[in-house]
Amino acid sequence: MKNLKKLNRNQLKTVTGGIACRTEDDYCPGTSVCCRNGGQFDGLCRSLQQMATQCAF
Repeated sequence: MKNLKKLNRNQLKTVTGGIACRTEDDYCPGTSVCCRNGGQFDGLCRSLQQMATQCAF
């Protein structure tokens, strides 16, 4: 347990289903967008194509 590094607040977390948006500003890498629809993919970065199908509002 001693060797666990603390996660830097600015680092993006990889979670099941993709990359989690950065908490403080909903930042996502590249052209992906933070999904905020309260659904299955809420809080995850989605590409523009994925947004249309997985994060419809």
